[in-house]
Amino acid sequence: MATFDDPRISAILRGRREIRRVPFPTGKADAPKIEIGVRILTDDEQDIARLNAQRYVERVGCKIVIDPEMFDRAYQREVVSLAFFDVDTITAKDPRPFFPDADAVRSLDPVLVVSLFEIYADQQDYVNPALSLSPEQITELRDRLGKEQSAEGLLSVLDARSLRSLLRSMGAALAK
Repeated sequence: MATFDDPRISAILRGRREIRRVPFPTGKADAPKIEIGVRILTDDEQDIARLNAQRYVERVGCKIVIDPEMFDRAYQREVVSLAFFDVDTITAKDPRPFFPDADAVRSLDPVLVVSLFEIYADQQDYVNPALSLSPEQITELRDRLGKEQSAEGLLSVLDARSLRSLLRSMGAALAK
């Protein structure tokens, strides 16, 4: 039997919150290779990100009717500001945040903010894949893709995050 304070549970939780090195999304093949650290947020940090996003939307006076996506963008910026770290400090007791605050994230272009938020979403899948395929399911999918006239047609119904999760799941299963 286990409880929340069980050392085994603590070890599992530490592993889930471990900061992982990922490439900074430069968008250019010839750009210098720079790494940043990313980790999933705690449930409390998610709430803080939502509250900060709500405060921001209220402060700038945006009415949801005018821009229904304003809150979502503000939330994504808050998550990005909390989830990324300087890779040189990721093993420290208190790793240094990559961004000083959400205002720094707001100063970025929207394409970069979306790319960073997608890295965060990928980190969530990395820690807890939403899509887990058994070896039999992978074989079935591989066979089906091989028989399809257009594999793109079969996969085109999936969004980018689902495709990345599918590839991660297939890769992990095939690596076993």
